[in-house]
Amino acid sequence: MRKIIYMIVGLLLCATSVFAVSGYPTKAVVINKPLTNANTEYVIGLPQGVSGMSIQSRTAADFKMAFVEGDSGAVYFTVKSGTVYQTPTPLGLVGATKNTTIFLQSGSAGQIIELLYWQ
Repeated sequence: MRKIIYMIVGLLLCATSVFAVSGYPTKAVVINKPLTNANTEYVIGLPQGVSGMSIQSRTAADFKMAFVEGDSGAVYFTVKSGTVYQTPTPLGLVGATKNTTIFLQSGSAGQIIELLYWQ
């Protein structure tokens, strides 16, 4: 009887460990994207399976972020100078995103956008 109990406990511990780590990212990737010209749309493509990201400007200037080509000058989200935008992972991003393209634009030339994402 004792062997059966140990076997059940061992199986439960293994199953719990596998479940606990299977949904978490295992790698972080950094991208530095130069925005050489002002008011020009630039593109960053994210691979499938991105679980979350942080994006900011290395320089002291705002930049615009959109998810549809051509919208970075019209329909966009502004990331203000000195702030960091982070995606909330509870929105079902873990392991489920298809290829995602981010379109960036700034009114200031020479910016470098820093992007960190997790897979």
